[in-house]
This record gives sequence, structure tokens and C-alpha cells, in this order.
Amino acid sequence: MDTSHNNHQHSDDFSINSVYLETFRKRKMKKTQKSKASVKPDQSLSVFPDESGYFSNDSSDRLGMTTEGDSNAGRKNNSNYKFISQVYATLVSQIVPVVYKAAYDAVNSVKGNAIQSEASVKNSDADNAQVKDERDLNFDIDILKVMRYLLRRWKSLVAMGILGGIIGFLISSFLLTPKYTSIAELYVTNKNTIDSSNVNINDINASQKLVDTYIVMLQTNSITDEVLKKLNEYHLDEAQLLSYLEFSSVNKTEVLRITVETESPELSLKICDVYSDIASKSLEDIVGSGSVTILSHPKLPKFQSFPSVPKFTVLFGFVFFVILAIIYMLRLATKVTVSDEKSLTERYNIPVLGAVPDFFKFSKVLGISKKDVNLNNKLKKRNIDNEKIITTATILGQNTPFPINSAYTSIRTNMMFRISTMDDDGVYVITSPTANDLKTTTTINLAISMAQMGAKVLLVDADLRNPSIYRYFKVGNKRGLSRVLMGFQSFDDSVVRDVRPGVDFISAGPSTPSPAELLGSNYMIDFIKTQSQNYDFVFIDTSPINLVSDSLTLASMSSGIIITARENKTRYPELDRAINSIKIAKANILGFIITDANSGDDSYGHYGHYGHYGYGYGYGYGYGYGYGESRKKRKKQKRKSPSSLNNEQQNSIEADDSADLYSESLPEPESILWDLTKNDTGDHS
Repeated sequence: MDTSHNNHQHSDDFSINSVYLETFRKRKMKKTQKSKASVKPDQSLSVFPDESGYFSNDSSDRLGMTTEGDSNAGRKNNSNYKFISQVYATLVSQIVPVVYKAAYDAVNSVKGNAIQSEASVKNSDADNAQVKDERDLNFDIDILKVMRYLLRRWKSLVAMGILGGIIGFLISSFLLTPKYTSIAELYVTNKNTIDSSNVNINDINASQKLVDTYIVMLQTNSITDEVLKKLNEYHLDEAQLLSYLEFSSVNKTEVLRITVETESPELSLKICDVYSDIASKSLEDIVGSGSVTILSHPKLPKFQSFPSVPKFTVLFGFVFFVILAIIYMLRLATKVTVSDEKSLTERYNIPVLGAVPDFFKFSKVLGISKKDVNLNNKLKKRNIDNEKIITTATILGQNTPFPINSAYTSIRTNMMFRISTMDDDGVYVITSPTANDLKTTTTINLAISMAQMGAKVLLVDADLRNPSIYRYFKVGNKRGLSRVLMGFQSFDDSVVRDVRPGVDFISAGPSTPSPAELLGSNYMIDFIKTQSQNYDFVFIDTSPINLVSDSLTLASMSSGIIITARENKTRYPELDRAINSIKIAKANILGFIITDANSGDDSYGHYGHYGHYGYGYGYGYGYGYGYGESRKKRKKQKRKSPSSLNNEQQNSIEADDSADLYSESLPEPESILWDLTKNDTGDHS
């Protein structure tokens, strides 16, 4: 691996994010200063607290600008002035625009109808052509999508084809009864002698018609009875004999072909030989004209004609291949789960910030126990919330594999690009359609990734119904957001500083009877406003949006909402419902984050081969180009002739060797299984 290139790329990414972070901070500072400067006291309507803590609307008494003698007259004049002002404002702002708009619409309605009718006639053909072009384009795109979908599953398709070939071979070799075919060909002419010099077109036509007549005659009783007499040793009846026979004209010529297919090669030869002899002798006597000459005598078949083992093998393999391909295409056509970034973006016109691989694919590297891996697989199959299994290995740290680190770095960079042109306070709500989309893990790692570039981050667990973040950090839940909003504790007493470098965390706190009302209160608005000024970014983990409305309430207070969708698990109807709810609430959707990417579907092209870990990865900008091959060559060169290498080459190889041993020397991270069925809010520290 080119370490210098990797470090250079990481430093470039870090410097870009640092620039965006500084710009983001300056913009927030200017916005705060502007909002403070725009607040000017209105002397006529200002409210001032008195010494007792209560509020008074009488600003003149506080300012000492009026006396008791003229206060009543002043108030009367003010009231009259306010009444006249309100009447005038109502007249100007409501009545006049309505009258003007009605008159304007009445004047332009006739013109609008005429113009619209003409435009509809002119543009009808163009619209139809455009619709047709769009349909053709969509058809081409769908074909390409189907081809890519099938190519990604070429291994299973090939395996199914091989399985079908094996089944076809076994059936044709052992189950089906072999049959043998013997063939004889006769030449029929309407003349008694064959004279090619005098043959004309009429003779040829007469001979072809005579062939059809002979075919009918060969199946009559007079012929079959004579054949059965010569085959009496085989004890055949007429129906059985005819089932073995097939008569045909070779390409509509004067050649009559007799085909016999039986289960015995000797019987096929005997029947074909007898029939050809009788046909050549009896037909001339019956018809009285024409002649029949044997062109090719039947031969003893050496190989079975049915079943053909090679044909059956290829046919069954092809049929099985096509059946599986059809199943895949039907599955794609009826698929309702998130499968790739492109379809997600095209469906909703919302950007995908990034895709995160499955942590449990790196279980050996991360030290996740087999018990947790098996439980994770069971929960995934049963579509149960996988965050019931809490393991610190799924939090970004020094031991996190490069693919996952790089995925969150990419998400962080995309977020900085996304918010660079937004009027942003740095408050983001992370939610998901259902409770099985790994939103909590994504929220934690997103906060840590932001802190890694030097930002000051606050992580808030606002899932008051089912809090879980405190279990990841192994802190208590007796103090938290619920008690702060109810006024029982201060923020400083409830926040946990530096759970990770640069990340402060406040848990959900003890459960409350009305979490929705508490999160939608003015206290929560003040809390978010205050903390957005104290921190660069505030990440809020909420309940699933389709289950409760907590995330919608918080989304209206935030700069944007991020939706996590789990690959091959999150269903489009669930996403449709969630996005419709967000649109109704008029909240800003920042983007999607896909979790468990590449979890059984190679939908993402940025996963190829990942070095020593043996997991797919080949992330952008050519990272890993020649990675494995160059390392193998240098190791081989080192083993063969270590003395021929200079010091720099030796050091480079030793660095690669130490990188290879990275996964073997990793400490075992602590992994714990938490039982969420227990109503435990105690201190787990």
C-alpha cells in the first residue's frame, strides 16, 4: 500500500473539512450577531420585568416619560390612533388586493383560455414525442439495471446452470429408457423404369404425389399384416408396430424415408429391413404403376438416439439458468427494499450522503464475539431491532477498519459540502422509518467523525421512549435531557464531557409520561437554541419517524433531518410514509445514509478487495491499485534476496509486514449484550 499517498489523501480531506468548519463557524457567528442586532425595543409595546419578577405592559411608567395627570388622555389618543391604523391596514392589506385580483383575473381569463387552447394544440404532438422519448430512455435504463443486477449474481446463475446440467446428465443416463433408431430410404418414381434422360417436371410432380400415396398405403392393414407375419417372433400387434414407425418425404422430394425407433437396436433393424423390402415389392403390385428402389439399406444402430446425454445436459443447464434469471428479474421488478444509492436518489430526488458497511462483517478484526455475531444474524433475518445488541466495537475508534472509517469520512465531507450553502445552525436530527435501520449507531459515529476534524460536538439522545446511547458509552441514565427540560437539573450537571475526544453527551434521562409534549415544548426550543451557540454541531437521536412523531417535532427546530435506510431491509413504502410526514411538517431533509451496505448485494461499486482483512473494498481515487500484487512481489523479493535491498526498501517492507499483523495484534474490545426488556435506568459506569 502506498502509505504516503494514503496519508496525503487523508490530510487533504482533513484540510478541506477544516476550511469548511471555519467558514461554518464564521457564518454562525455572523448570524448570531445579526439576530441580536435586529432585536430593537419598541417603547410603545415593550415589556419590562419589575423587581418582583412579574411583567408590566406599561412602558411609560418604567421610562418616566408621562405624568399621572395626562396619562389617561394619552392612552385615549393612543387607542383611537391604533383603531384608525388597524382599519386602514386592513383596508390596504386585505380588501384592496382582493378587489384588484378579482378584476385582474376577470380581464385576463378570456385571453388566458384562448392562449391555453392554442398552446395545447401546438404542443400536443411535441408532448407526445417527449413522453415517448422518456419512456424509451426509461426502458433502456431498466434494461441496463437488469443486466447489472444479473451480472452481480453471475456466480449463483452459473452454479444453478451447473446444477441443472448435472440433473440433466443423471436423468438421461439412469432414469430414461434408451431408444435406438434405424433408417431406410426409398426412391419413388411414377415410371416402371428409371431413366434420368427423359425425366421432366411433370414426372417429378407425379412422383412427389406418389410418395404421399405410398405413405398412406404403408400404414394400411394389408401392409402391416404382412410385416407382422415376418415379425411373429417378437409378438407385436398392429398398434405397437405403428408406434415404432415414422414415414416422411425427405424435403418434399421423391425420396421416402422409413424411421424405426425401439428400445432394442436389433428390433429396430429388423422392422426397418422388413418394411423396406415389402414396400419395394408390394407397392408396385398394389398401385400398378411406378417403381420403388431402395437407396439406403437400414443399419444396426450402435448408439442410442434417445435420450442424448450431451443435449439433455446442456438443455437442463440452460433451463435452470433461465429459470433463476427470471426469478431474479421478477424479484427486481417487485423489489420494495432499498438496494442502491442511484434508485434511492432517483425515487425521492434527495441526495445520499454515503453508505456504511456492516460492522459485523469485520467481527474478527473488531473482536466481536461469535455469540453477538449469531445474535445479529438472527435479529437481521427476523427483522428485529439490531440495536438490541450493544457492542462498543461498532463505535469509531483506533481499531475501526479502514472501509468503515473511510465511509464516515466520505459522509462527513458530503455533509460539509451540503451545508456549505445553507443557512445552518448546525443542529441535525437523525431518524429512520422503522426501528431496525441502525440510526443510533449512525448518530454516534457521525458525531465522532465530526469531532475528529476539530469540531465541538454535542450528542443528544432524544429517544425518550427507548434510550440506548448511554449503554454504548457505559454511563448512567439517571441524569439526562428529560430532567433538564423539566427543570430538575441543569445542563452542566447532566452532560457527560468528552465521552470521545471533542464529543459531549447528554442522555435521554428517566422516562416521562408525556415525551412528545416535553420535546415539543418551549423548553426544548430554548435548549436547542442555546446549545447550537455553544457547540459547532448538535446531533439528536430520535425515535423512528413512522412509530411516533417525536422526530417530526424536533425536525422543525433543527437545521435538517438525516434519514438512515438499511440496505435490503428498509422498505420503500416505509420510506414513502416517512418522507411524506416530513414534507407535511415542512422540515428540511439533508439526505440519506445507507447502513449495512454491501450486506449480500454488491450494489456499491466502491467495494472490491480490502487487503489483509479479506473483505471487499477498493475505495475511490485508485486506492489499493496494485496493492496486493506489489506487496506480494516485495515480500517474495525479500525472502529470496534480502541482502540486495537497500535500507529504504527494507523499511518499507517491514512497515507493510507490521500493517499485515495489525489485525492480529488488536486488543479485544469489550463487547456486552444488553437486555432492553429490563426497565433499568441505573448507573452502568
